[in-house]
Amino acid sequence: MTRLSFILLVLALTGCMTTDYVGSTYPATTQVDLFFDEADVTRPYTVMGEMRVEGDNHLFMRSEKMQRKLIEKARERGADGILMAPVSIRVTGETEHTTGSENGDNWSSSTTASAQEVKELRGLLLKYKPVS
Repeated sequence: MTRLSFILLVLALTGCMTTDYVGSTYPATTQVDLFFDEADVTRPYTVMGEMRVEGDNHLFMRSEKMQRKLIEKARERGADGILMAPVSIRVTGETEHTTGSENGDNWSSSTTASAQEVKELRGLLLKYKPVS
């Protein structure tokens, strides 16, 4: 296996993640609190925006890795907390592959279909209100 083939294989297995953010940005923070229910947020806050992390849905794209990426990007945007949404899987396309063979006067074929899916993790980025 050539070095280039190995690199391409590793990239294919690890997948890639993309992030998308809509909202306000503040100076970077060092600590981001995670919340999985709005009732658990005890401090007054404003929602500063929504962030989405998306990656190919395969064995090597773990939700924990996506969560770490979301926290990292939230820190960069100045969030104090993240109100997490459930992980979702979305179909982005389908592929069909048909193969056939001829044996004399007989023709046989088979078709396989597969769906391309992405795993998505979303969170509302929170900015705590100053305590007076």
